[in-house]
Amino acid sequence: MGSVFDSAFEVAAAPSLLAQFGVEATYTPYGGDPITITVIVDREEIGEEDNERGRTREYAPTVTLPTTATAAAGTGSGNYVATIDQRATITIGSDVLYIRRVLSQGPLTTIECASRAAMERTMPGYRRGGR
Repeated sequence: MGSVFDSAFEVAAAPSLLAQFGVEATYTPYGGDPITITVIVDREEIGEEDNERGRTREYAPTVTLPTTATAAAGTGSGNYVATIDQRATITIGSDVLYIRRVLSQGPLTTIECASRAAMERTMPGYRRGGR
């Protein structure tokens, strides 16, 4: 648990942090309408897998997003997510992220997500001919 100073600093700094390091994303709650928000993304690769469709790489990025109007004040859209829906998706560019768990809550809430991106579009073993 942070101090009163830590809480006050987080509220005051949130708009500046999002303005400096944020990217546009689309938050879509399960069964709801998508909204454009500004988020901070930290991408972390956790593994590769070969399967019948080729090779995939799994990511476990953390995403920090505004959950109060004050935190979202410095962003282009001014939108925020008051309640995190565990079944929601976050789309950044062409990457669709699925929420795994909430890591920390406050004016800026950090969540852990999951994403699987295709590395090869060919079948496994297709390039085996020594070419």
